[in-house]
Amino acid sequence: MKFYRQLSASIVSLFLVFLSVVDLSPAWANQVKGMEVSSSSGSVAAGGDGSVMMSVYVESTSAAADGSAGSGGGASVWSQSVTASVHPVCWYIPYKTGEETASSLESDDTVYNVTRFSGHTLEEYRSRFPDYESHASDSEGYWYIPWCSPEYFRGDDLADFSTLSRSWVERNMAVWVPAGGSPPEPEIDGETLAQAAWDAVTIPTATISYNPMYGGVGATFVGMDTWVWATGDTPKE
Repeated sequence: MKFYRQLSASIVSLFLVFLSVVDLSPAWANQVKGMEVSSSSGSVAAGGDGSVMMSVYVESTSAAADGSAGSGGGASVWSQSVTASVHPVCWYIPYKTGEETASSLESDDTVYNVTRFSGHTLEEYRSRFPDYESHASDSEGYWYIPWCSPEYFRGDDLADFSTLSRSWVERNMAVWVPAGGSPPEPEIDGETLAQAAWDAVTIPTATISYNPMYGGVGATFVGMDTWVWATGDTPKE
């Protein structure tokens, strides 16, 4: 709870100028890595809340009951198809219409707050909404602004989250989306997708057998070679 509060305070600090001034009311990685199975595939699609829905299919051949690789040893084919939701740490959220945004950017309060507290010029601040004047009379389209949340941050270091979120916000301007248009696609790196895919599937537990074995109790013999092999549902490939 303490860490979450610290992260929340960091966000408030990071977006303080933006919030006080405007009054806040893919690149897809399509290759899942790290799964040593005979067949795997997946797809991703944007959700409506900044997340992506990921479908993963995995197929594997188990070890034979006697440890052999042949079909006569009792090997079986295992498969699983799952769907998981993945949410990025940073994404775009809807802000205001073109008309509302233009009015806010040109208000006396905005001029005062930016010039007094932001450390940026008014022109620099307004440039975060490229060509906003062209949409000043549009009451149906929306501006989408960059946003980050500690709720989706995997790490436990406040400094790492602050660095990530500040960098992302600085790199990404507000995006204009006309009425009926699609929101900006969230960006989720391949490593995050791969980890989410790995977490979503259930890999059969590995089991082993060995020989010689004393009385079926798992004891081995000192001074004798012991042969060990995978059995049961242990993925062979």
